[in-house]
Amino acid sequence: DDARLRRDGIRLLKLGMTFPLEAEITRGFAAGLERIVVVEEKRAFIENAMRNVLYGGHDQPLVLGKYDDRGERLVPVHGELTADKLVPLLVSQLAGRLDVTEPVPPASRRQPIELQMVSRAAAYCSGCPHNRSTIVPEGAVVGAGVGCHGMSYFDPRLVSNPKLAVVPMGSEGVPWIGLADFSPTEHIFQQLGDGTFTHSGQLAVRACIAAGVNITFKILHNGYVAMTGGQDIAGGMTVESMTRMLEAEGVKRIIVCADDPSRFKGSTDLAAGVDVWHRDRVLEAQEVLQRERGVTVMIFDQVCAAEARRLRKTGELELPPRQVVINELVCEGCGDCSTQSNCLSVQPVQTELGRKTQIHQSSCNRDYSCLNGDCPSFVSFVPKAGATPRAEAKASKKLHAGLPAAPPEPRDKVALGDSPYGIYMIGIGGTGVVTVNQLLATAALLDGLHSVGVDQTGMSQKAGQVSSHLQISATPIDDRSAAVANGEADTYLVFDILSGAADQHLVRAGGARTTAIVSTSAVPTASIVTSTTTSFPEVAQLVDRIDAVTNDSRNRYLDALALAESLLGDHVLANVLLLGVAYQAGVLPLSAASIERAIELNGVAVDKNISAFRSGRAYVVSPTDVQRKVEARLGETTFEASRRARTIARKLVASAALPDDVHAVCEMRAADLVDYQDRALASRYVEYVAQVGAAEHAATGTTDIARAVARGYYKLLAYKDEYEVARLHLKVDIGARAGEQLGVPVQVRYHLHPPMLRALGMKKKLEVGSWIRPAFRVLRAARRVRGTGLDVFGYAKLRRVERALPGEYTAAVDAALAQLSHATKADALAIANAADLVRGYEHIKLANIARFRTALHTAAAVRS
Repeated sequence: DDARLRRDGIRLLKLGMTFPLEAEITRGFAAGLERIVVVEEKRAFIENAMRNVLYGGHDQPLVLGKYDDRGERLVPVHGELTADKLVPLLVSQLAGRLDVTEPVPPASRRQPIELQMVSRAAAYCSGCPHNRSTIVPEGAVVGAGVGCHGMSYFDPRLVSNPKLAVVPMGSEGVPWIGLADFSPTEHIFQQLGDGTFTHSGQLAVRACIAAGVNITFKILHNGYVAMTGGQDIAGGMTVESMTRMLEAEGVKRIIVCADDPSRFKGSTDLAAGVDVWHRDRVLEAQEVLQRERGVTVMIFDQVCAAEARRLRKTGELELPPRQVVINELVCEGCGDCSTQSNCLSVQPVQTELGRKTQIHQSSCNRDYSCLNGDCPSFVSFVPKAGATPRAEAKASKKLHAGLPAAPPEPRDKVALGDSPYGIYMIGIGGTGVVTVNQLLATAALLDGLHSVGVDQTGMSQKAGQVSSHLQISATPIDDRSAAVANGEADTYLVFDILSGAADQHLVRAGGARTTAIVSTSAVPTASIVTSTTTSFPEVAQLVDRIDAVTNDSRNRYLDALALAESLLGDHVLANVLLLGVAYQAGVLPLSAASIERAIELNGVAVDKNISAFRSGRAYVVSPTDVQRKVEARLGETTFEASRRARTIARKLVASAALPDDVHAVCEMRAADLVDYQDRALASRYVEYVAQVGAAEHAATGTTDIARAVARGYYKLLAYKDEYEVARLHLKVDIGARAGEQLGVPVQVRYHLHPPMLRALGMKKKLEVGSWIRPAFRVLRAARRVRGTGLDVFGYAKLRRVERALPGEYTAAVDAALAQLSHATKADALAIANAADLVRGYEHIKLANIARFRTALHTAAAVRS
């Protein structure tokens, strides 16, 4: 306390204004002191100013900060300076002078299991125009700056592109003025947001023109200052006025790439000579511009996806009627749609038949870039003219029906003690973590309590990790840090289990003191979306890590996203729903009335958020009743074969000597092979799996290789040619499902790229209506000729390669089984699992087949 500090000769000076440093205050503070430790973030600024003020004075104390008196690092120049980081530093300075010891953090219940974690890094919003605009030609040098486009530096699609250092706002492209004469590179691209261009970036463009360097500025015109929350651009320009200004400055050539070029049709306001192209030609535009000498500009015109979503919710912008779904049966899980769109709504999903992809409808902003994925699994639909979707009618009816009744108060509710009550929240940027913190702080104020809080956002607000701290007390909180210290979280509110299980957040938990309320929704990160080799960790393992450092007897886990989407029709309400769970679990020292009043004062989707809060409370009261209301989501498919095929497969498997834990895996796939081709193919499959199972059991007594072969051999036998794509589209009537879900008839479009038409030069997908289904039926019936001389599609290079793969695979497996032992099992299993590498269609599949063959040869070489 203050008396102890005075007695021990310790003074504290907290500066309200750091520049200019007030000399009289500084000298008065320093009088009689032996040493001063300056605690400030980043570089030594106050520290140097303090030395300047005290230099030459009487009894000048030793001023330390970034380095101690031995010249070693003291206060870090990077990262966040929390109380937890400062304690050991201050102990090192006070040890030997005073009776001080570093506090011992509370012991965890047990040590969390080690787990290879996937970090949740910042990423573009679903449908963000930067997903398309930031791509540059292969090998081109690219620079970024301040704004959402700065995340392009972490984009795996640009990993091979040389990059300039990130520069301050307004300096975009300026380093090239000095570098150009000393670099063999002839030209660079510079990303530049329209907000930054209006603010000060136009001066950088002007400087490059004056210097005569070869550079293409890519001005990303989305209409908002998007990185910091979607503010309007003060003094912002239209695309037309921007082209005229750039022309006047001396830009050599300007190309506008737009998601809707028709907006500029007939416009007389564009500068002379400006070309307007569709955004699909963005790479072509850059290739054209980089051949020009001097300064050129590409303007990419598309509204910010996050702002478009907000405007659509308020009715200020029309919601595009077309929805896109993926037929998971046709999908190969190759990830090309994710590569093309870089969209977080294009999400991988693990199925019995391996990794597939689906569109997360609730977060989809309908950008449609995913349709460029090179596969025939995409189906789009729109309600027929004049139809009102049933879902909208239901939502309207529900809104007018009033809010659900509030559940009874929790029986065992936490009460405030002498010390502040710590709530630590961790979630995904852009989902409302900070909003929940503000709701709780407002509710505390309404209840007559005191609170302090802090939010960690920055670039993380774009789908990265966002954490919020809140401390609530019955008495004023004056000198306490706003952050919840390590081990001092009473409530651990986890909106994203992946982030919540990470070490840097788990340290806030204090063992039995901490109750965790956790959403188990497996929301993929950007790296999981764009990489077929990265997957979400097992949720059970993440739960175990959280339970290890918290009070597992009181913790609660639920899939908040699934509940919010099914009960309320919007995933954005998941965080408030989880807040309701925390309240009803009794771990929030606030009143329900104050929380609901805080929601009203926030003024955004009030009825929906109160419904979400009460739905979370209802889940705690009666979880079974709430779960019954969860409806199946659009886009889910079934892998079940026909009744005849299941009967045949059952007999084949029963007559084969298969290991018990391989039966189900093999029977399901054998049934599908009957429908795919015939009984003979299914019999060939079952016999080989049985052969592998017998050999493995004899050598090692295990069944791991047999299970892997049951999956891998099936995958190579059931390759998806024209006949199979037709059969699978007929098996799942997406249009009927969509119509049933919406309550109105829909118009369906299949997005196909037939290999025959591709060979004739068709570069883009063909969009066809439901009239194609009779043709699908003809192709399905013709599947019996697959692989024969009558197979007109079988002469293509890819089809010949596909037919050869099962033989290559079985030969490699047989060779591995011939030398199988416990010592060589890992290599044999790698060969058996290699078939999973074979994914995709056409050139994508050919590239993956090359990877598959390399994997087989590598494993064989290691074995030998």
